[in-house]
Amino acid sequence: MKHPYLHPVDPGTNNVPVCYDRLSSWISRLPAWFADPSIPPPRATLFCGLPGTGRGRVVRALARALCRPLLRLDPATDSPALAEIITLLNTDAPCVLWVDQPGDQHAGIHRWLLDSDTPTFVVFTTCAPHKLPAGFTRADVVESAWHLDLPDVRKRSALWGELLAAAYTGHHENDSVKLAQMSPMFTPCEIQAAFDNARREASGAPDEGQLLDAVLRLRPIALSMDEEVACLRAWARVHACDAASKSGIEP
Repeated sequence: MKHPYLHPVDPGTNNVPVCYDRLSSWISRLPAWFADPSIPPPRATLFCGLPGTGRGRVVRALARALCRPLLRLDPATDSPALAEIITLLNTDAPCVLWVDQPGDQHAGIHRWLLDSDTPTFVVFTTCAPHKLPAGFTRADVVESAWHLDLPDVRKRSALWGELLAAAYTGHHENDSVKLAQMSPMFTPCEIQAAFDNARREASGAPDEGQLLDAVLRLRPIALSMDEEVACLRAWARVHACDAASKSGIEP
């Protein structure tokens, strides 16, 4: 499918970050829902979270799970272009349409999802769901909304553990726990960035001191976004599912 405002995205080998286990379980069920003609397939979903929580990675993982091409809508798309794109989507093979930071200009997508039986699955992503037009929370349009919150200490430990296991043979669990305790408010992408910085500094596999130094040098974005974090969590408590299972420990 070709249109100047549609950009193909390679899902690559992206997986849902290990900290978002509930969301990963939901995505794993999607192929069966689309394959079963006796149940109505979902039409759209919404992923919300701060920059660095992995919204794009999750979208790619979803497209890969469905074995469908992933097309990203250009932010500059206007109403006439959107009408052309919808016509193309109605006549082409099933795909996943990714709409980042949706707004009033995307109202045509609501009407399209309500009025047609399109096989296209639409994924909306945003860092400010509380600012979205009302239509993006309609249950007859968006099957579910997911909040990719900051991982708590147990989830951070799982993220660190995954990175350490890939780099070291027989790493000790205490290593990932210590790093998790030293990286409060870190997003999954910031944990990855700290790990990559340490590897560059060490020109290979970093030791514990180099990893801790890399963590201490990185200032997480959430520290400068207190109001945004509070608004996002307040909205998510009412409108969204938590992407991670509860471990009983606050971030």
